[in-house]
Amino acid sequence: MQCPSDEPAANPPNRQPDRRAPVQGECIMRAGRVVGMSPDGTITWAEHLEAFERYAAHHGRDQNAERVAARGGFGINELRILLGREPSTFEASNVGP
Repeated sequence: MQCPSDEPAANPPNRQPDRRAPVQGECIMRAGRVVGMSPDGTITWAEHLEAFERYAAHHGRDQNAERVAARGGFGINELRILLGREPSTFEASNVGP
């Protein structure tokens, strides 16, 4: 029988390098009118966790990062506010007419 190791897993679930979280597209407004829609997409899990930590600091931890992702992720504008910048790992997933 082998004893469990105290060493962390090579890629724990919340730090998987290839894991991505969904991002919800949102309406693009100009002068109070909808002029388009930004695409849905994904960001790396690491960037999602960064945004979630800032979200949790303001709104608490009633839901965790997994739950936010399961519910469709943050909106693109919400990410911009939480991160204070454009998400650097955003990849659009539904580009088209």
